[in-house]
Amino acid sequence: MKSLRLLTLSFAISLWELSLPVGAADQEAFDEVLAAAIAAQEKAASVSGEWRDVGKFLEEAQKLAQSGDFETAIALAKKAEDQCHRGYEQMTSQAGKVGLEPFLQ
Repeated sequence: MKSLRLLTLSFAISLWELSLPVGAADQEAFDEVLAAAIAAQEKAASVSGEWRDVGKFLEEAQKLAQSGDFETAIALAKKAEDQCHRGYEQMTSQAGKVGLEPFLQ
């Protein structure tokens, strides 16, 4: 069941990426992707599922966007968003199955 959800999520992300017009890498496109990534980050953090490098990816994506490299910035923000979705899924699928270590509570 878990792999089916991940496959569905990956498929949905792929379809969304295909819907972007070629050459759409600009500030507006980056802002949309960044907003989605931040929302996913907050959702993952709400269940303690934010993965270690997400914050680094988002900071680097913002620096890249400021320098005008929107394509790389968008790709990095999407990577962060994907990790947030996976972290959320990981924590919610594991909830109640095993006891969390005290430092994770």
